[in-house]
Amino acid sequence: MASALEELRTSQQFTGGVYGSLRSLRTLLSMPDVPIDRVYAFFDHGVPTRRLCLLPGYKQARKERREMLTEEERERAFLQIDQCFELFGLLGVRCLAFKNREADDCVAAAVRVLATEEHRPVVVSSDADLLQTVALGADVWDQGHARWVTPPTFIETTGVHPGTFVVYRALVGDTSDSIEGARGCGPVRAVELIADLCAGQADQLPPPFQELTPLEQLAEIGLYLCGQPKLKAWQQAVLDALPRLRRVVMGIDLSDSFGGLTGLQGLMDVLPPVQDRPFLQACSRLGMKSVLGEPEAYLRPFRSVQARRLGKNSASTV
Repeated sequence: MASALEELRTSQQFTGGVYGSLRSLRTLLSMPDVPIDRVYAFFDHGVPTRRLCLLPGYKQARKERREMLTEEERERAFLQIDQCFELFGLLGVRCLAFKNREADDCVAAAVRVLATEEHRPVVVSSDADLLQTVALGADVWDQGHARWVTPPTFIETTGVHPGTFVVYRALVGDTSDSIEGARGCGPVRAVELIADLCAGQADQLPPPFQELTPLEQLAEIGLYLCGQPKLKAWQQAVLDALPRLRRVVMGIDLSDSFGGLTGLQGLMDVLPPVQDRPFLQACSRLGMKSVLGEPEAYLRPFRSVQARRLGKNSASTV
């Protein structure tokens, strides 16, 4: 949608989202130290009903942004999803979408599937919500900042342990998804509060704070704040907001938001082959001159992925 709005101003064809995704994936697959042997792409196809009930006004700002386009322009913009399905599929990428599931739910579920098969999945996204997948067994390539987020670098990157990231996100909120955090509790204060809880349990019996479930962590935060002799205004705001923050945590936690994994696992086992000529023909039809000008630069990384998969000499997965 962001690319469509930008292209609307220049009267271009709406293909920026397709080309941007393709270019980003090509760049990652071309990295010599990332031996990917299969690629999956997940797309939004609705929102889980439970999330909508827990988070009134969820993504309202995005809905308002879409209203900036006419019905015809929205149709043209969202046509890019079909174009991604087509182009990615021709490059050997398994493209999937599930009714009443957002892409984030699917990605987290795929990570759980692959992690149980002793793969080390790589999640490619600029969405901070998907940093949750590090706790589920993935490494994340953060497109927006062109950096890796892994267990060793997670605290340095976010300020918190991977196991406390969901609670951290609930405390600070997410303006892009229209989710309100605790008033006055920004990233710095949220990090300090979580650090106090982690340090406070150092001499106690396990499990430590970071190994509790997000809802248990919220309960511990409530007990900790209630035990303070005098609360600052922002601490009182956190305490007052705890009932709502419980709903936020349940709404944003991706650890089990998809549902059962058996059907997903079966669909992920089916991977298409790379089809050079149909891919280039589709790019020609869409007027993607950048790809047509250097076709091998786009095709070669995906052929390498297919070769690794067929050779079964890699355990990494996107």
